[in-house]
Amino acid sequence: MAVAVADDLQRRGLGRALLAAAVVWAQAHEIGRLRASMRCSNGAIISLVRGAGYPVTWVTPRRGAREGGGVGWWS
Repeated sequence: MAVAVADDLQRRGLGRALLAAAVVWAQAHEIGRLRASMRCSNGAIISLVRGAGYPVTWVTPRRGAREGGGVGWWS
């Protein structure tokens, strides 16, 4: 999944609304997990995901890259 908000529109709750809409859509379609890739230096998205109550875990799938992913939230 992806959440993207233009720089000049950030800090207005749009990312939170997009994330909430993605979760509602996934639940309605019986999808039990969404995974997001993010830079470990992107504090805004990490705070958004954690602030919404979802875990952020780090894996290293290939040399030098990190991926943040969530786990099922209503299983």
